[in-house]
Amino acid sequence: DGLGEFDKAKEYHRQALVIFEKTNNQTGKGYALSRMSESAYFLEEYQLAVQLAAEGHQIFKSLGHHWGICTTLCRLGFGYVGLGEITKADGCFREALKQSRNYQTVPLCLYALAGMAATMVHVQGQVEPAVELFQYIQYHPQTPALCIQQTARWFTHINLPDNAHTAGLRSDECKKIEVIIDGVLNS
Repeated sequence: DGLGEFDKAKEYHRQALVIFEKTNNQTGKGYALSRMSESAYFLEEYQLAVQLAAEGHQIFKSLGHHWGICTTLCRLGFGYVGLGEITKADGCFREALKQSRNYQTVPLCLYALAGMAATMVHVQGQVEPAVELFQYIQYHPQTPALCIQQTARWFTHINLPDNAHTAGLRSDECKKIEVIIDGVLNS
């Protein structure tokens, strides 16, 4: 799916899911469902994205698999954003952020923050903080590329300053990630 060929990616992950089911590999099943959810999201199959992410989330939760729990919460959140269910999306992203922070997994914190930026653009009066958060995420060295793509699509419909997508922040201007997280969780 990193190549943008989401139909193919979804099919490959479906094939992997069959293999994981045959071998009773629960972690593999959760991973395949999670990746299929991501592909469905990019294909604008939001209801399917939510369904697949929820299935993967249940598996990871039963295993106590922290990476999987946080990732599927984010994928659930993006699916809900696509469906316009912003309150549900925000809840997923907040929970993913809390859990990823507890386990000190910076890329997953950034993924959750990216989702929260996407929800913020849907709340009147929060466009400016959403843009600031998105810029932080966009230029952080540990941000997964696909989470930038997932978030960017929600900024295309709003009127941003001319330099909002490209301005970025110099590293000495960036707040520490803990400050960003505290600010978002306390809002």
